[in-house]
This record gives sequence, C-alpha cells and structure tokens, in this order.
Amino acid sequence: MARSAQKRRPRNQTPAPPKKPKRPERPAYEQQMFFPRLIRQAKWVFVFLALVFAVGFVAFGVGGNIPGTGFGDILAGSGGGSAGPSAGEARDRIKDDPRDPIGYRQLGEALSSDGKQDEAIAAYEDYLELRPRDVDVKQTLAGMYLSRANSARDEYANVYAQYQSQTGAGLFGPSQDSQFGRALGGKIDQEFQAIYSQRLNEVNQRMQSAFGKAATLYSQIVVTHPDNEPLLQLQLADAAYQARRIPLAVKAYKAFLKLSPDDQNAAYARQQIAALEAGAANVQPG
Repeated sequence: MARSAQKRRPRNQTPAPPKKPKRPERPAYEQQMFFPRLIRQAKWVFVFLALVFAVGFVAFGVGGNIPGTGFGDILAGSGGGSAGPSAGEARDRIKDDPRDPIGYRQLGEALSSDGKQDEAIAAYEDYLELRPRDVDVKQTLAGMYLSRANSARDEYANVYAQYQSQTGAGLFGPSQDSQFGRALGGKIDQEFQAIYSQRLNEVNQRMQSAFGKAATLYSQIVVTHPDNEPLLQLQLADAAYQARRIPLAVKAYKAFLKLSPDDQNAAYARQQIAALEAGAANVQPG
C-alpha cells in the first residue's frame, strides 16, 4: 500500500544562488557546478573529504542545471501555474481511494506549484509506486532530486564559510597569524571542529543521496527512450558522477558520445571519460 503523502514534512532549505561559470564555452548545465567551484576557491576540500569519508579519492563533477531539469523546468513540467486541483483537493481524493495514482500525481503537481518541493517529491514517489512506468513523472522527479542536491551543495559551502569566518583558518586549526590562533597558542579547538565536521558530513550525505536517486531515475529513463535522445545519457552521466557511481558515469558518457559524437558537449564527455578511467576523478572539467 502506498505511503501516505500527508505525513511528509518538508525540509527547510535556503539554497544560495549558484555562481555562473567564468568560461562561456561550457555547457549550460554546468552553471551550478559544486565541486569544481570549490576546487578553484579552496584546495582544503580534497584533504577534508578524504579524512571524513576515508576514501581514496572523491569524484568532483558537474550537473544541476541540465536543460529540462532546472527549477523552472520542474515547475513547468509539473503543472506550475495551472488551474489543476489544489493540494487539499488532491488529499481528499487520496483519502477516498489511497490506491488512486492520479490523486498522488495531482498532489505532487499542486505541492510543486506551491513551492513545497520536498513534499512534492514524496507525493511523486508514492505515485511511482502505483505507476512505475510513468517516464514523464520519473523525469520530473529526477530534476527535483538534482535541485535538492544543489541546495545541499550550497548549504555545504555556506557551512564551511561559517567555520572559516569564526576561526579565521582552515579545517585543521586557526592560522597563527589570526587573533584567534594566537590566543589558543596554536591549539585546535577539537569540540568546535567536531561540530562543523558533523554538519558538513550530514549535508554531504544528503547531497550524495539526492544525486544518487537522480542517477537511478535517469538510468531507468534511458532504457525506455529511443537512441535519438543523447541528452538523457549526459544527464545520467553527470548525476552518476556526482554520486560517485563512477562505472555508471563512464558508461553513460560513452553512450552519449556514441549517440552524438559531434555534439557541443562531446569534448567535455571525452575529458570526463579520460579522467575517470585514469582514476583522476578530481580533474576539473572544462
């Protein structure tokens, strides 16, 4: 039996507006890149994530504003601004028949129009339990997961900026040139550091989870679509890259090149393949 969408509660997220890339030649969907932007601004992220997650390397990728998955596209695709049933009307329909898939879809559309994206995601998930082959809803939901991941991405950057502003230093202790560093005599406030490490860990897990769910949905979508839609393969590749599902990312990049070898993003895809196959997942695309 489908989960009740009425009991879902939205998460409070205040995503910062993504920075635009400096190089106009890059694909439009790179406008919300997270890790490459941090690579250019703060090299500390390599060491920090390596210690926190105990991995040999961390995949730094792109994604987030792929055509058809931006926030405005999500609202447009889910009935934003339409005269469809309200959230209350959709809930009444679900109450009358909890196994009516249309009620869950209408609820997702209404909640998305109201700006309640987390609740809308829950409603669409319930809908797909009843209609698992609906590719249109899967594509809408994948875009919403990318939006959630991008919000977590910006939150991650903001939390670390707060840490730096309060310590005047990098992760492993305050600078000896700062007033805070001199006051401590070079000693690290372990409790203070632990608080921020925990917050960063939690935000990163949310981000990776959202990218992973988007990748799973795109991997299902490409199976049902004809080979003349290479953009889906590129969307899948970037989502998988961000989620650290490297074999899936490489496979999707190669599928994209096979379908559209002369596309404007072909050079980018080839660079991603070369970097990932060489084990250099932290190479900045461009």
